[in-house]
Amino acid sequence: MIDFETFLEWAEDKFGDVKVKGNEIRANSIFHPTDNDTKFRLWMSPSGGKHSREHGVYHCFDTDRKGTLLGLIMMIDKCPFEDALEIAGGTTLTADLEGQIDAFFSDKEDTVEEIENSIRLPDDCYYIDEIKNNNRTAIEAAMYLETRKIPTEGLMVCLYGAYRDRIIIPYYDRLGELIYFNSRTLVDKDWIPKYKAPPKEIGVGKEDVIYMQHWPEPGSTIYVTEGEFDSIVLRICGFNAAACGSKNLSEIQINYLRDYNVVIALDQDKAGQKALITWYEQFKDNGVNEFSYVSPPKGFKDWNQLYEKTDLTIVRAFVNRERKSFSEEEYVDMTFNFLKS
Repeated sequence: MIDFETFLEWAEDKFGDVKVKGNEIRANSIFHPTDNDTKFRLWMSPSGGKHSREHGVYHCFDTDRKGTLLGLIMMIDKCPFEDALEIAGGTTLTADLEGQIDAFFSDKEDTVEEIENSIRLPDDCYYIDEIKNNNRTAIEAAMYLETRKIPTEGLMVCLYGAYRDRIIIPYYDRLGELIYFNSRTLVDKDWIPKYKAPPKEIGVGKEDVIYMQHWPEPGSTIYVTEGEFDSIVLRICGFNAAACGSKNLSEIQINYLRDYNVVIALDQDKAGQKALITWYEQFKDNGVNEFSYVSPPKGFKDWNQLYEKTDLTIVRAFVNRERKSFSEEEYVDMTFNFLKS
């Protein structure tokens, strides 16, 4: 386990001006040292991610380069692994830690690894783009997504088993590790659940995660929707977007969002407007006091429907025009109008 204070001393010595927030450290990017725009765009976390707590992680937002802090020390100080561990105040090792460090710097394609006690994708699950030319289910999935103007990129389809004939929506963390998935059926029958996710018994539920196709730099503005397809639409239209998968936010999800300028972007229907009030209260209760909101125009249930009926230019212009600061006065008026309706 890397010692935070020990690593911070090393980071201050190497990078000079650093910013500390919680268990995260920000510094100027070392990968483009002459570029003024690289200020504080190197993100470092000595506590690591879900599967890398013992060796820490870093992410350069300019180059999208990422890896372990031990690997970063080895690269900058040109030292062997054992010396890097001592420099970082490390005290324990996993058996395959050195191999994991090498993997971060390799050029091989990312793969979804089976990590003990973590979530895994269903068997017989494939990226739609890989098999849509010769598989009936993948063709149906691509056609369905086309009707909703959702690109197939990054989405999968399951051919057999418990998730058969379903679009699989993988959730990845900042390091590209699979943390969850949701699925949408291609068979619209009353007795078939439209959405199906892994059971809570596996140790992680939808309230423990957040969906982002792309993790933006902390400090960025991010639009938070309920459904994954709505977040994909907003991303198509040029906005950073995330989905929480529920009309209630958990404390874990709020913690994911603390480092961003949040814009709540829920559905236009009554349930969505009720959730908007609830999210305001949940953000406030958890110490997040400044955020904005925007809802689709009346006559359109959600962002996906608005995009289906118009185009990205109109969606983008509407969002930019209608986004408002979510003040206490707005909250009171919204609550009063909701209770009257």
